[in-house]
Amino acid sequence: MSTDKRKVLKPLKEMETIWHPDSTLVFKSKTEKVVTGRWINSEFIPLDEESIELCAQWSFKYDQELYDELMAEGEEVAEGEEVAEGEEVAEDVAENEDEVAEGEDAENEADEIEGDNKITESVVEVHNVVSTQTSSKDLDHLTSNFTSNLNNYFQTLTGDFSSKISVLETKLSNKSDELTKMTEDRDKTKNELTKMTEDRDKVKEECEKFRAKFEGFKNFFMT
Repeated sequence: MSTDKRKVLKPLKEMETIWHPDSTLVFKSKTEKVVTGRWINSEFIPLDEESIELCAQWSFKYDQELYDELMAEGEEVAEGEEVAEGEEVAEDVAENEDEVAEGEDAENEADEIEGDNKITESVVEVHNVVSTQTSSKDLDHLTSNFTSNLNNYFQTLTGDFSSKISVLETKLSNKSDELTKMTEDRDKTKNELTKMTEDRDKVKEECEKFRAKFEGFKNFFMT
């Protein structure tokens, strides 16, 4: 029988959901088909590493939130083990210091120097182990780098926008100058037109006077 044919999901009444009997994987609900754990011997086992491996084998998706919680718990356990190891090393160093102090003797000066060197190496080792626990310092460092990068990005962005605004202001200023010149030309043309109109009216008035005189002379010679 092929794997695809065995991907038959069945109701799991005990948890009011569905499950895959062949892999024992339990799903969140009939509508949300993401794996939340396993059903073994009428007992529900929350999502674990074995559940994730079975999901990979059967091509099922697991609940991402439960997976993140599982990973976070794993990291906390690992950190706790590292701290415990650091404390054990520190205790060993303290015991070695006591032993060196109690066995201090002029005839064993060379041995004491060698013991001091071992103690120094142990202290350095403790320092290295403890340094791995400075997650807050690492977080501060990452935050500082992120803030610096963000400030640089905004400075670059601000510079680009400032440059574009400067170019637009220059173009606007040039257009404003052109508009001012066009306004001046319009006013000049308007003044010239007004003067021409006045000259026309003046010539027209003189023409009327000349016509009146001509009519007077005409009447004089005709009578």
